[in-house]
Amino acid sequence: MANEEFYRGQRKQSSESGLLVHGHPRGFYVDGDLWIPHGPGNSNTLLYDWATIVSELLRGTPDGLQYRISAFYIEFENNGGAEVTPPVITRDGGISYYDSLLTDPNRDYQRVPIVGALMESTDLLLFPRGNKVTYSTQTSTETTAGVHGKPFSDALSSRVYGGALVATPRFSDATLDLVFARFYFDDPDEQMIKLPGRQLGIKWPVVFS
Repeated sequence: MANEEFYRGQRKQSSESGLLVHGHPRGFYVDGDLWIPHGPGNSNTLLYDWATIVSELLRGTPDGLQYRISAFYIEFENNGGAEVTPPVITRDGGISYYDSLLTDPNRDYQRVPIVGALMESTDLLLFPRGNKVTYSTQTSTETTAGVHGKPFSDALSSRVYGGALVATPRFSDATLDLVFARFYFDDPDEQMIKLPGRQLGIKWPVVFS
């Protein structure tokens, strides 16, 4: 009981101090070096795993693993390009959710590396060394299927409808992945269909303040 009262007090203190972590992922069509914005973007939901990621980073990862965010999950559906109704995100819906896509007849996800992580400041007086990291990734011609083997192609009009930011303690071992945050394009007009000659990209700024 005493511990619960302590944690309630800590959560209240964090709220009153204005501690915020929020992201706003946005989709892009990628044509060579040209990134073409597709819609205004969406908010994200932090999962409980985010606390583990930060805790491991702050304690210096004595286990020798790397807990930095270094991958995206790009979620897609093969249904003739039809609009997708995304699932409801729960904060405990990390790896177990993505594992469950194995039995879905049409849905899968790609596990792709981060291709950029740009540090900026939202206020140079308050955060002169930076407080905003924009992560970016894109699909590639080399990746033609999801983690569970479902094809990803323009011929099938594969439709991207959401994604996740992921820490990969050991990139070669996906079972260790921790999901920092997830999002979905709730507006069907923001969902992206794989087109011939173009890749699909996501830029995901995360602000700490």
